[in-house]
Amino acid sequence: MSADVEVVAPAIGVDALPYGFIGAMQQRFEENIYNPLVQPGVTDVLLAERDRWAVQGKTTVFTSGVYDLLHLDHAGYLLHTKATGAAVHYTKEGHIKPWEALSSEDQQRYTAQALGNGALRLIVSVDGDKSVAVRKSGKAGGPRPIYAWHTRALMVASQTFINPVGNPQQRILPIADAVTIHGPEDFPAGDTHASHLDLVARLQPDAWAIFGESTDILEAAPHHPSLGAVALRCINDGADTHYFEDANMGKMSTTKIVERIVGN
Repeated sequence: MSADVEVVAPAIGVDALPYGFIGAMQQRFEENIYNPLVQPGVTDVLLAERDRWAVQGKTTVFTSGVYDLLHLDHAGYLLHTKATGAAVHYTKEGHIKPWEALSSEDQQRYTAQALGNGALRLIVSVDGDKSVAVRKSGKAGGPRPIYAWHTRALMVASQTFINPVGNPQQRILPIADAVTIHGPEDFPAGDTHASHLDLVARLQPDAWAIFGESTDILEAAPHHPSLGAVALRCINDGADTHYFEDANMGKMSTTKIVERIVGN
């Protein structure tokens, strides 16, 4: 290109930028966030929502995690946790044939219908900042969490999936229906949000989806006196639960992402 040729980029007026739409999008995500650190009494609001779902015949699933540097494998895992409620929902409906006796194809078909028609609801508890800092700081040579709790909660609340039953009126659906917080460093001992166990005991979801590497939870949960009616659904860490593979790092994780950024 000649040195005397001036390239002028087209001007974009500020009014053309969709600030109103962006604000509405954030507000929509905020509606599903329940943080008692900044909203006193919001735990009761969340519990009332869970009760409303129960009256409507919905099945509520609970899961938790840090979800720092949210990536595709996180999204796959979150949808998987929601889908684990299908077996519980099937049993609640009183079918004569047990879930385990269904063919794999019938289980998948039922799960798709339950996801698509809104029969399943997912509550995600995101670990608080102070608790993550104690547990994970120093991993991959840097402080944790990378993102503050509210940012991580917004990212979880923003995750969607395509309706598997193809309902044109509800093509895109949210994965998480409610996002809250827990952590022993963020809440005093005895508070509902101080631990997974206390939070689940208060919310009484129909199922608790737990990643297989969380052996401490899997060992403690069956002995908690208030969790008898909560079905534990363990998702094992195997080849079939690597939802997305990256050509450079294989199974994705926040630690691997940070290590790759810093060149380790």
